[in-house]
Amino acid sequence: MPEAIYSKQISAGGKTYFFDVRETQSGDRYLQITESRLKQNGERYRTNIVIFKEHFNEFRKALEEIAEKL
Repeated sequence: MPEAIYSKQISAGGKTYFFDVRETQSGDRYLQITESRLKQNGERYRTNIVIFKEHFNEFRKALEEIAEKL
């Protein structure tokens, strides 16, 4: 996995969220969002989602719409 160009970490409600901007070998940037949490057995569990730069504006717009409903 390539090194992150920029990272932001948020801890909330027993979970940690990582927002990492990374770059492919061909130079395309993307956002990787990781949720990290502990299972009941103490094992760390991670879930990832990747949003490529060309899809980010649609993703951001959807988040803004959803945020208004919360």
